[in-house]
Amino acid sequence: MHLESLPLFPQFMRVLCSYRISSFQVSDILAKVILLGVENNNINYQNIYRLVQRLVKKGYLIIDATKNPYTTYTETDEMMNLRDQFCNEPNDTIDKLIDEQNKLKLEILNLSNEIEMYEELKKSYPDLQFKIEQLKENSKKQIDYLKSKYNALSSLIKYIS
Repeated sequence: MHLESLPLFPQFMRVLCSYRISSFQVSDILAKVILLGVENNNINYQNIYRLVQRLVKKGYLIIDATKNPYTTYTETDEMMNLRDQFCNEPNDTIDKLIDEQNKLKLEILNLSNEIEMYEELKKSYPDLQFKIEQLKENSKKQIDYLKSKYNALSSLIKYIS
């Protein structure tokens, strides 16, 4: 039976792609898998345990002999081969991030144009200057938030590309 066909393998690999395994217990790995939305129960613990044992058998993990009283595991250099095989971000994920980034850019541009229009409105309606200024400040705050989100997406895209 191939590793890919074992239960919880996709979630397990997401953990392996995100963490370097060093003196981890099975419960440590399960805790990370649970963060991905997997139910915390005995069956899932057993599935993770079986995956860990399979990785030990194939030479991707070793049992730490000096750690007592619990069994802990550390990855070998072979783990990089497994990561190379299963940890590549699919292009469609990157494309979705780029699409979201483009939407943010457009929204920032629209809000910037809106702020310019508020300036014109203040001249046309001097009695509403205070309310218009409030709207303008709200738009500026929204632009700052969107720029932060845009920058975070840029960093994420660079990191996973």
